[in-house]
Amino acid sequence: MEKPEERDQIREICTAGCQLPRATFASSTPLPARRKSSRGCDVGPSHARDPALIRRKHFRKYVADLFAGTGGVAHQVRRLGFSAKEWDVQRGPDFDLTSPTVVHRLLKDIRNGRVLAVMMSPPNASLSPARDRQRAIRSKRFPWGLPQRFLTPEDRRKVTSENACLRTCFSLISILQQHKIPWIFAQPASSKVWFFPEMQELQQHPQCHSMTTDLCQFRTMWRKPITLLFGNLDSQDTARLLRSCTGLRGRCSRTDQAHFQLTGWHHSGVRWSQVAQSFPLEFCKHLAFVLTAPSQ
Repeated sequence: MEKPEERDQIREICTAGCQLPRATFASSTPLPARRKSSRGCDVGPSHARDPALIRRKHFRKYVADLFAGTGGVAHQVRRLGFSAKEWDVQRGPDFDLTSPTVVHRLLKDIRNGRVLAVMMSPPNASLSPARDRQRAIRSKRFPWGLPQRFLTPEDRRKVTSENACLRTCFSLISILQQHKIPWIFAQPASSKVWFFPEMQELQQHPQCHSMTTDLCQFRTMWRKPITLLFGNLDSQDTARLLRSCTGLRGRCSRTDQAHFQLTGWHHSGVRWSQVAQSFPLEFCKHLAFVLTAPSQ
């Protein structure tokens, strides 16, 4: 048999690649912090964390939307990837925040660290100045309600019910302050709730701050100024909610249209004032972002 042919190497070995100069890279400098506060600064790209990991860290916690109504804030919180629970008497007695049993369960979750943040917007039918057109049942001197002899049985029921809601809010705020849990309390700027000594004391608390914003800047036809009281939240986060209408002669600075007056009846058979009690979608989005900002 013939001997197998010897094959030469296809490619010659060379050291040309070893003579190339070694590349040098300048050390990367961290990005400047966008925010400095007691909660720290924004980290650089080398230490950036995945938002999904942050939400996973808080998967056992939830945002409590109290007196939720249609649940607009809770819905937007869920869209951000966080858990949320709603409380409103319209959902049944198990969600009635005037019940000591219901409040006790919520306080237990707060003490056990299951609550990430709290949103509060209690009913204010008897707290509105518009209620005085029919018959005054509260005043600056008597914010908890006029003496019983000046109230009808129906007025007494309304005052007692809303007073119970406010007492729940005050007790919850006290616990939230102790545990450093973020919270927001929202009421119309004209509401008589701001006459309460408890509210005036909270507005002067060093860990609380308040602001007034106009809902017309969040895509509503009506202006309706809303006062927000914040606790354990950074003012740099809550500043996104500060939007004031600068229009003149009753015209909106955003649309240049005349502000809609909340009088008369909606086509659904309810008053326009009741329709305007629900927060607009864009406003709920910003509230949800602020409530979940401490975890980011």
